[in-house]
Amino acid sequence: SLIDFCQGADLIICESSLLKKYNSNSSTHMRAYDAGILAKMANARRLWLTHFWPEEDIRKYLMEAKEVFSNVDGALEGKKLVLKNTEGLKPKLKMLGLLIISIAFVSYLVWGLKIGTETYMPFANKYVTIPIWLYIPFAILVILATTNAVNLTDGIDGLSTSISAIITTCLTVIAIILDVKEIVVFGSIIVGACLGFLIFNLNTAQVFMGDTGSLFLGGVVSGIALYLKMPLLLLIIAIIPVLETLSVIIQVAVFKKTGKRVFKMAPLHHHFELSGWRENQVVMLFSVITLISCVIGLKII
Repeated sequence: SLIDFCQGADLIICESSLLKKYNSNSSTHMRAYDAGILAKMANARRLWLTHFWPEEDIRKYLMEAKEVFSNVDGALEGKKLVLKNTEGLKPKLKMLGLLIISIAFVSYLVWGLKIGTETYMPFANKYVTIPIWLYIPFAILVILATTNAVNLTDGIDGLSTSISAIITTCLTVIAIILDVKEIVVFGSIIVGACLGFLIFNLNTAQVFMGDTGSLFLGGVVSGIALYLKMPLLLLIIAIIPVLETLSVIIQVAVFKKTGKRVFKMAPLHHHFELSGWRENQVVMLFSVITLISCVIGLKII
């Protein structure tokens, strides 16, 4: 797995030629679209290293995928230029897309892979079978909540990437303990990609993750947790995204009721920034907290 981590990190550097695309421009940052493509290309190439597909096929699929994403990007750029609309997808459309993907994924888990509805209960150290009519909306809620929580965490350089890498490492270790080989491989791919991406994403970032990356990582974390039948463990090991989400909910609820703010700014990492903390300090603190919570999570399974 350690080799997978290192190779995954190296692969994103191999794809760094994409960075040259904007070196000649006045902007020093890369668009979120290209950052997402960078991560996806590294993930796809890692499949070859694990001998699932020949390298020639991977290259062919990469070119096809890049063409698809380029066409989508072109359509969005056309929307900006022709319709003079630079707002991107509206939140309702984004949530609708997440809901459709969540329903499809959960349906595949339940009826396609037939993994069952057993769910691990932290601290109780036992599995409980949830009725399918209750499990499906629960699993969909887990995906929606996790993707949006990780998205909220993506507010300063390197934060969401660092947190997601630690959480995914924890889930990968659990997969090793449970001997779930497919998750071991997949988790190693994601962690390696995150580490490689982090090289360009740390303060001061050359590449921004954007929704393309943060929603993807949230989906990865929730998807692995559901596959391992441990979605409730996310309340512990993903404590930072949970706190980020709670800070927003508390801030909005209290402000609407009293007109006062609990935090200087929400999500929580912005409160620390406005309190005089540097970005790197916030990332370090939140990463250490996540690491400790993951150790606790591993202790109770």
